[in-house]
Amino acid sequence: MAASAPLATLFAALIDGGIAAAALIQRHRADKRDQWWKRAEWALDLAIEGDLSAKFIGVSALTQLGDSKLLGREEERFLYEVVGSVQDLVIESAAQKSQTKRKRRLFRRTDAS
Repeated sequence: MAASAPLATLFAALIDGGIAAAALIQRHRADKRDQWWKRAEWALDLAIEGDLSAKFIGVSALTQLGDSKLLGREEERFLYEVVGSVQDLVIESAAQKSQTKRKRRLFRRTDAS
């Protein structure tokens, strides 16, 4: 029994080391996912609240974030739906801006006549 004590200690140390390594890996992955969400929030803010060029940058960033291996299935579905909605907003915003410019030009022409 005394001869097996060092072996048992070694075995316990290996188990503890394995648990510590698994916890470290999990923590690293959680930190990376947290950074991913911070980038996603930044991109969403740009896409929703920015001017037209910022909106396009935000949508592009969201598209790139969608290719990340950090996404689970739920996050991927969420991002897909959000990007679709944001793209619709960007298109609508671009169309409204274009119509506003046309109206301003037409108004100026009418004014100048």
